Amino acid sequence: MNIFPDSDNPSTWKNAEICPFLGLADDPQTALSFPSVWNACQHARPAAAPKLDHQRLFCLQATHSICPVSLRNGGKPLPAELRLAEPHPFPRKRLLVPILAAGLLILVLVVIGSLWPFL
Repeated sequence: MNIFPDSDNPSTWKNAEICPFLGLADDPQTALSFPSVWNACQHARPAAAPKLDHQRLFCLQATHSICPVSLRNGGKPLPAELRLAEPHPFPRKRLLVPILAAGLLILVLVVIGSLWPFL
């Protein structure tokens, strides 16, 4: 059985175990073979991570051929009821400012501490 179908050849989709539209956001040709926040539906625009249960039931099974997303025309957003609320477990952008502020504070304290005898 073909695990990874050819997304350009619809005749391979039915017998494939993994949906041809499932892929990583930065590498659409590669999909993780288990439910993950990193898997994204490339049939949706913009590509988005389906809920883990949806991946388990459709994306990673031969049942992807009856998935409501893959049956509709592409280029539409992933429906809210199928989309993960938070696509990445570590929101880096939200942590950037507090980490930089903490680093700057530590740097200032080290400089003040090293100059304290001379003040």
